[in-house]
Amino acid sequence: MLLICDDDIWPAFAPVFGSRELFMQLLDRVRRVRNTLMHFRGNLSASEQDTMRKAYTWLSQRPLTTPRRPSPPWRRTFLCARPPTTPTPK
Repeated sequence: MLLICDDDIWPAFAPVFGSRELFMQLLDRVRRVRNTLMHFRGNLSASEQDTMRKAYTWLSQRPLTTPRRPSPPWRRTFLCARPPTTPTPK
């Protein structure tokens, strides 16, 4: 969550998720419910179930893709670099 909400990265996600503050609040609630469930192995309360249901519904209604921004130069270089080829023995 912190990576997506980073000031340099958020602009790529803003068209999909809208308000960064609301997105962070939603995922923080999901995180707390997840931690309770996974670490304490308890049952979810009705309120926690509602939180998870709302988060699932909201996230599933987001577009699957966004317009792509140009990759930063360092990424283009990294992704386009090809390892050296070795001759095939005959």
